[in-house]
Amino acid sequence: MDNVEEKSVMVALLPTTTDWCRIELPHTTVVYAGETKKVKISGFNELAKRASSVSLIARPLLVKVTGLEVFGDDEPVDVLRLESTPELLAIREMFASWDDSEFPFRPHATIGPTGHTNTNVPLVLFFDRITVGWGEEYITFWLTK
Repeated sequence: MDNVEEKSVMVALLPTTTDWCRIELPHTTVVYAGETKKVKISGFNELAKRASSVSLIARPLLVKVTGLEVFGDDEPVDVLRLESTPELLAIREMFASWDDSEFPFRPHATIGPTGHTNTNVPLVLFFDRITVGWGEEYITFWLTK
């Protein structure tokens, strides 16, 4: 039997600039919904519909960077800690029932492996899109209000 790689299901906000980041998909996770093998495809469809609805009522977000931190024990990463704005928390609440994370929600954007922080740390991040990820597949919507 083949060893099937686990892939994540998530909803995330996408920033307009990415020069501060060292990962392939710069983002801020709104909710981690679990692994694809545990979430039915109908769940992905429901998340995409909800993200589409959110994109119609939410405007782009400007979120203050509050500092640099290291997250994780096994594979630590540098992150930009973000302010918990009412708008960000409202979007999170719209997806909270899907939360399958073992960690509390702490708004952040991953920079990359520890020690790879560059000197161009932004003061704010501007998010203009919301995406739903199913493994390597993404459906992205513009925040249009």
